[in-house]
Amino acid sequence: MITDVNGILTVINASGVLGLLVVSVWAFYNGKVMSSKIVDKILREADSRTSRLAGEIKSGIQQAVTAGIAAGIQQSVENGIAARTAAKEKRRA
Repeated sequence: MITDVNGILTVINASGVLGLLVVSVWAFYNGKVMSSKIVDKILREADSRTSRLAGEIKSGIQQAVTAGIAAGIQQSVENGIAARTAAKEKRRA
């Protein structure tokens, strides 16, 4: 059992902190801290930004792949032309 003043104050402090936590959770859950309209607006904005960012990433990947394919084709054509030219030169010699 708690007999000294320090112990009593510790119990009062702990119960006050716990009570404040319970009241805060209750108020947030019931929309007393932020109205549901504000929360809905925040969620819509976050969804919009996420969708926009996903679209930009997808577009960037498509451009990178297209550019990589085009560069690969260009390099293959150049290598083919160089190999054909070298073969012609070898036959002439």
